[in-house]
Amino acid sequence: MAKQSFRFLSLDGGLVTDVSPVLLSPDKGFASKSLNIDYSQRGVLRKRPGSIETLGAVASNPIGAHQFIQASTQERHHIVAHGAVVQRWDSSTTTWVNLRSGLTGEQIDFLTFADSLIMSNGEDASARWDGTTLTTPTQFPKAKYLAEYRLRIAAAGDPANPSKLYLSHTGDPTLWDVSDASSNAAELFVSPDDGDVITGICNVGEGGLIVGKGRAIYGLFGYSRANFMVDILDPTIGVGSHKSMLYVRPYAYFVNERGIYRMEVGSPAERISSVIQTEFDSRINKSRIAESRAALLGRNYVVTLPTGDTGTFTLAFNVDHLVWSEWTHPALRESWEVAGDATSDVYYFSYGSLIPRKLSQEITTDNGDDISVTLSLVESSAGLPEVTKDIHDLYLTFLASAKPYHVNVWVWADDPNFNLWQQVAPNLEISGIAGSQITHRVPVGATNIRYFRVRLESSGAGGGFHPIAMTCLYTPQEVL
Repeated sequence: MAKQSFRFLSLDGGLVTDVSPVLLSPDKGFASKSLNIDYSQRGVLRKRPGSIETLGAVASNPIGAHQFIQASTQERHHIVAHGAVVQRWDSSTTTWVNLRSGLTGEQIDFLTFADSLIMSNGEDASARWDGTTLTTPTQFPKAKYLAEYRLRIAAAGDPANPSKLYLSHTGDPTLWDVSDASSNAAELFVSPDDGDVITGICNVGEGGLIVGKGRAIYGLFGYSRANFMVDILDPTIGVGSHKSMLYVRPYAYFVNERGIYRMEVGSPAERISSVIQTEFDSRINKSRIAESRAALLGRNYVVTLPTGDTGTFTLAFNVDHLVWSEWTHPALRESWEVAGDATSDVYYFSYGSLIPRKLSQEITTDNGDDISVTLSLVESSAGLPEVTKDIHDLYLTFLASAKPYHVNVWVWADDPNFNLWQQVAPNLEISGIAGSQITHRVPVGATNIRYFRVRLESSGAGGGFHPIAMTCLYTPQEVL
């Protein structure tokens, strides 16, 4: 029979481990393994951002971090809590200097509000730093979780009242007394009889405030004490970690022991980890789910999840293209985003490290080490699962970078000679005018097969890795 071709129109389908290839679009490159890949450019893959150690080491394991930008002075402060102290980075002396000492809590939350830094850990008195002076407002509740809500501070996680939500006076982070005639502060109980405590809060803009509990999600709505209302949003899904909650309009993203979710106020929570649920279920330690951490890098919801007794793994979900990849960095212990940075840089501490790292698309290595990239496509029948075929060649199309990069190409097929991965193109060089499309022919030579898989790996240093599409040249043999 005559040779035929089958084209994978794009290779940006993302990580898919819990969906049969039969149910997937056959002309789109979904991956059974996607390691260190950023899907932020439509139709063009690239390596995830690199990282580098920055600032200086702290003395003990971090328990909170934040970037405080003071609007009145435009000064930017890197803030880290570790051990019993809160410190800021002094760029003039290149050292960490104390803001506060004597902490006893295991975690701390920070919030920039009313041109000041608010810090609270649910154990010690909450404090406020205005860029010069540290004070401890006497009315501030002891709270583990902080968020802004319509020009107020929302606080929750008071050990004495774990189902109570506190709201400050409008614009005043020091006034919380609901009996004060000059105050419009408020206190609301969030379903106190369900046996669950508040586990996280998240501002969702005009949508209100999402309040997570262990087995349900509630919403706070209203603009004044006269019309504040708490309503249940989802009675079946809870929040496992306050520090996994992020708002990327129009969704709030969060983690619990059953999966990774997003929710738009007015709609039920949607489990976005469904396509990789086996990966999630087989690796996480549910008893440590409160240790989950997330950061927004560009358009990626990057979440670090606990494994075993002390381990972690990190997943990145592109919020525009709804695709997953596993990343080896960052292993978020504590992180803080650099507001106003065009590259959406993130600073973070890895588990086991006392030196913060900067994660940026402008960096192409991890502290000088190459970033390993793997894209293993799911099984393909070239659109003809009922027909045996001979696979002759692959035509791989890449986007050229400013500097040449190299790719290793592997093939597996249900041919006895290919039932182990075979390297069919070692160290394939991709070079040309930056932005141009480069196509390489790669001979395969697998015979009498129905299914095959292709794996692409980065090879050597450099930031390039931009596969776009793939065409398979084959000869059909017979219907089985």
